[in-house]
Parts: sequence; C-alpha cells; structure tokens
Amino acid sequence: MQVSLPVDSAVTGLDSTVLLTLTTASGTRTVTLAHDFVDKPILVVTSSTIH
Repeated sequence: MQVSLPVDSAVTGLDSTVLLTLTTASGTRTVTLAHDFVDKPILVVTSSTIH
C-alpha cells in the first residue's frame, strides 16, 4: 500500500535554530535565532535581528 501526501499537508513546520558567528573589529560574538522555514522560507537577517 502506498499513500501520497502533498508536502504542505505532511509538513506543518520546520522550526530551526540558526547560529551566527559575527566577527568585527570589536571582536567576535555568537547570535542564536529561532526561525520556522515553512512559515517563512527565507530568513532575512538585519541589524535589529542581531542586536
């Protein structure tokens, strides 16, 4: 028996944790962001996102 499901029915979320390492003249720091790639497939990182 085979069952086929459309992807949008099978996947209800793709919660992810994105870890960014930022290196600037003042040093290095790590920023962790939570993001759902099903809800918003593209993660846009802005200066307000990492502060």
